[in-house]
Amino acid sequence: MTTHPMMPKAKAAPKLLQQQLSLAQEQSAPPLLRHLRTPEAARYLGVSVSFLNHARLRGSGPTYKKLSPKLIVYSLEDLQAWANSKNRRSTSSSGPSQT
Repeated sequence: MTTHPMMPKAKAAPKLLQQQLSLAQEQSAPPLLRHLRTPEAARYLGVSVSFLNHARLRGSGPTYKKLSPKLIVYSLEDLQAWANSKNRRSTSSSGPSQT
């Protein structure tokens, strides 16, 4: 299938994210590759960027690093740990699940 030269090319963000995640999962990956910026972290968790921003303000979101005034990153390990801490056995349960 060929594309018309005037049509915009598809965004490579999902492919780039997949490449980042596969690199980050390797033990030899440099530490910075094991971190995601807010938009990538939101996609990784399946939530919106707005959700992560609000959770960060409330102190209820995953642990993050502020590398500069405008650069927030999340480690893959912290994102996974935060997601795992959200396990529940019942909708009426407000605390962590009992295993």
